[in-house]
Amino acid sequence: MKKKLLKKNDGFYSMLNRSAVFIIAIFLNMGFYVESFAQAGETLSFDGNNDYVTLPVTVSGNYTKEAWINPSVVTGFPNIISGTATALFINNGQIAAGHEPGFGQLVDPTASLVPGTWYHVAVSYNATTQELKLYKNGVEVASAVLTTGYTEPSLEIGTFSGGNFFGGKIDEVRLWKTVRTTVEINASMNCALTGDEPGLLAYYNFNQGIAGADNATINTLLDSHDDCIVYNGSLINFALTGTTSNWVAPGPSLSGICANSFPNISLSGNAMCIVNGDNTATSADHTDFGNIGANPISRTFVIANTGNTSLTVSNISITG
Repeated sequence: MKKKLLKKNDGFYSMLNRSAVFIIAIFLNMGFYVESFAQAGETLSFDGNNDYVTLPVTVSGNYTKEAWINPSVVTGFPNIISGTATALFINNGQIAAGHEPGFGQLVDPTASLVPGTWYHVAVSYNATTQELKLYKNGVEVASAVLTTGYTEPSLEIGTFSGGNFFGGKIDEVRLWKTVRTTVEINASMNCALTGDEPGLLAYYNFNQGIAGADNATINTLLDSHDDCIVYNGSLINFALTGTTSNWVAPGPSLSGICANSFPNISLSGNAMCIVNGDNTATSADHTDFGNIGANPISRTFVIANTGNTSLTVSNISITG
């Protein structure tokens, strides 16, 4: 049985052809629309009412806090990165930082922040000299010697003690266990970190979710620093849908990954990462050999370079 072939002048063929083209055009347009809408999240929007992020980060001794901020409100005392004893915040339009107890603080004496504008802000503390330094856009704007120390069990992004909520966008939060210099801050403020930088305690680049979409399941802020222990944060009270109180885009304009290269060591036993400085023996990571009787016990440990340049290992010593 022969199939009837439709000719171009066949009315049905012409109608089908036009319909098919029309349908294909619709699907193509829909595809382009989805592609343009599904932009990856680049920053986190805070509503200024009750949004904040908890960080399981303990700060002691020297530290530096850094962030890019784009505030929607600059009046009052919106907090950026604070805990129970250390605060980086806005003091009625001025960048500020301070310590409890007594809350000795620094306030930027230069021009007030303009809502809707991106700023890089940082604060460093030298535990030996007790000097606190405040930076805005890589420029030191204030410094002082504080006469009291501090105790900081944890940190939060966007609040201080259940109030003083931040409204606007926050991106590129970096926490260091070192005192960053003006040169170091300027060298990396306009580019993304590798995660292997010496002294880096935690790194949050906020590149998560789909910008402005339904991100109800993306309620963990990932720590991207390269270490055994990661300090992932928890999003509290975010709507996680729409253009505010959600993962959004764009963030500040960064020039890609910072050019520096760093080695980074990873030690593991029994496929478990062993934290630097860990002196507690456990059977889980093979650091507890148990009681050695007549038969010797063999353990294998793996040293890996997780950084992006050469790592030299020497003078390995096993004691105990």
